[in-house]
Amino acid sequence: MPTADRHLGARGWRRSVERPRPGRRLPRRSRSALVRCLRLAGLGAALLTLAQPAAARESAPAAGHRVAELIALLDDPEMEVRYEVVARLSELGAAAADALADAALFDSEPAVREEAVTALAEVGDRSHLSTLDAVFLDPDAAVREAAVWAAAEIGGDGAAWVLASALGDEDPAIRAEAVEALVEIGGESAVQVLELALADPDARLREAAAEALAELSTDHPAPGFP
Repeated sequence: MPTADRHLGARGWRRSVERPRPGRRLPRRSRSALVRCLRLAGLGAALLTLAQPAAARESAPAAGHRVAELIALLDDPEMEVRYEVVARLSELGAAAADALADAALFDSEPAVREEAVTALAEVGDRSHLSTLDAVFLDPDAAVREAAVWAAAEIGGDGAAWVLASALGDEDPAIRAEAVEALVEIGGESAVQVLELALADPDARLREAAAEALAELSTDHPAPGFP
């Protein structure tokens, strides 16, 4: 994650970094080393098979075995292996959601946890919104930031309420991004959660929340601030 450049914008604190990008990959050198590692271990076929178009994949039982092989690699001692496995699992949809949730919460490396959170957004499984809620306790700010935009990507009332946890983050930049994410989600639940931000200890964030409320609904005009 690039270094944050914080500045005052139309909505107060915000972080001028790109959102977590789906499908991020390791640098070429690391990927080459990983491919060699997997080939030596006799496991490269699992990745290659699952990378093929659906119509060309193996039969369901064989494919299920390959998925199990990939999930087992989430326990690999090498961070690069686990990272790549998470990226591949994101291509499998809901079948991989449970494994991705475990990686998002429990992997020892922040980079893998962040990638797993981003992958959950790609999968779009609303049943794992509770996982994103738990991610807001992660000690790494980049992982928590990824959870903000994962919730925005999944969307809906449940995602809006999950972002209430982000509004309590110790990092004001993440709280500001939660405000922006709530604007993207929209709807009555987002409005109700944004109202919580009107009590933020940072006056700039209170102003940002008021502007967001005004943007979402003419029924919630921006109040004045000291």
